[in-house]
Amino acid sequence: MFGGAHDILPLDLRGMRPMLRRPSAVRMISAHDALRHPIPLPGAGDTVRHERGRLQLLLEHRRGGYVLVSHDGVTSRRYWLGLPANGTLELRVRPPDHRVHVQVQDMLCLAPGGRLRGYVAVPVQHRLVWVQRDGRCHALVDLPAADLQTVWLGEGEAGGYAHQTASPFLADRRAGVDPELRCLVPVLLHNDSDGVVRPPHLAITLRERDLHSTSGRLVAAPRRIVFRAEDRQHERVRPFRAAPPAAVEVGA
Repeated sequence: MFGGAHDILPLDLRGMRPMLRRPSAVRMISAHDALRHPIPLPGAGDTVRHERGRLQLLLEHRRGGYVLVSHDGVTSRRYWLGLPANGTLELRVRPPDHRVHVQVQDMLCLAPGGRLRGYVAVPVQHRLVWVQRDGRCHALVDLPAADLQTVWLGEGEAGGYAHQTASPFLADRRAGVDPELRCLVPVLLHNDSDGVVRPPHLAITLRERDLHSTSGRLVAAPRRIVFRAEDRQHERVRPFRAAPPAAVEVGA
């Protein structure tokens, strides 16, 4: 992870106000682009608050630098930042570092040759980026997603590190499942085996080019997942050729 963090026991952000020494002004900012969010630098003694779903950020300008407090609904972390005046600070969405095993909260059952179309919601991560006036970007701090657990699956082709999360299987793309912190992934499931498949999870890999902002929410490129056995699945992504349409449907 870029930068260092000091972990603090879970607490409500209101409990952090004494640490911030009662700033003289707090500015609330909202974002219009679901992929990147500019965070203005506060003046001396001031604080800027940025909210992204359950993720809350407080940036205070103290003597000698800036203090950032992040709270994801579970854990609070504090970062100290040294930032010059000739640049801008942005909060950017980034995909998970590893493939994600999505534990579907509903039972999935596919007969031989059967297909299912729907959506799952995968958590995304966020990164603080410093953008210089000449356009060069520098990653400062990675903010972990509270709903992504990292596990080691052992050696071999199906091994390595992976994330784990849970999601319902959604039939409607308009369903709201943490739309500011999760990416809606259209999937087509196909059982190409000779037996019934009840997949215990869906293995999904998200790349930066797969993520797009549509109508203010995060969507991913559609993908087809083929099962050749209950424990063998192959993912094929159908990339966006251009900006995604306002309504992203599951492809055939």
